[in-house]
Amino acid sequence: MDMQISDTHFQQISSVLYERTGIKLSSEKRIMIQGRLMPRVRQLSLTSFDEYFALLFSESNNGAELVHAIDVLTTNKTFFFREPYHFATMTELALPELRKMGYGKQLPLAAWSAGCSSGEEAYTMAIQIEEFSVKDPVNYRIYATDISTKMLNKAKGGIYSQDEIPEVPQDILRRYFLRSKNRTTNQVRVIPELRAKISFGIYNLMDDVRPFPELVQIIFCRNVLIYFDKETQFKVLSRLVQQLCVGGYLFHGHSESVIGMDLPLERVETTVYRKVKV
Repeated sequence: MDMQISDTHFQQISSVLYERTGIKLSSEKRIMIQGRLMPRVRQLSLTSFDEYFALLFSESNNGAELVHAIDVLTTNKTFFFREPYHFATMTELALPELRKMGYGKQLPLAAWSAGCSSGEEAYTMAIQIEEFSVKDPVNYRIYATDISTKMLNKAKGGIYSQDEIPEVPQDILRRYFLRSKNRTTNQVRVIPELRAKISFGIYNLMDDVRPFPELVQIIFCRNVLIYFDKETQFKVLSRLVQQLCVGGYLFHGHSESVIGMDLPLERVETTVYRKVKV
């Protein structure tokens, strides 16, 4: 079995991925692409990447296999309470300030997990808002979007193995997760009350169409921009800021930056920005 991606095929998939998602693949990612696509080639009982790419771009396939390939190549690792500093800033700074503006009380509070992957970030946001609500009730809704249908299906189910929740404190586990009745599965599920607070949906950050009609007050878009070139980063950030209300907060990853970009944002903490009037 010839399991090497040719230069031509690498250029093909790189171009399509950039066009569809804005993700730019360097030549160093060739091994990663091979590793992620190889199980699919075997699943389809194909004997080479030549056969797979013929299927991938065939008109008779109607783009179905391309959707699967994009799912595989854009799936990123995430986990509960990743970069806990952000969640502390959300509850200690953003939520109190937004409450002063009337959000979460007179006005519903809306938050967006952009690039939510398998859901851990969105559920962590909800948990933190619920914890904040114990002393000061918040009327809120979380939107969680991703380009991967596979990851969204997992996120909607809210089911995770014990290996996927090592960062979750025991008291949080008791309040917001249910253990499977079948103890051999070693799984937990987010409680239905929390799942009901989150709307999961597919959305490509490269799309010009706004994902939802209402403005949001909090956006988490972390460890997503690192896969884009500078031009695409600016386009994506501009769209995010358009969806954010004045006074709303944007959280991005620690390996990302908005420095040098002409955006109506002011820095309030490391990797945390507030939208200001233009």
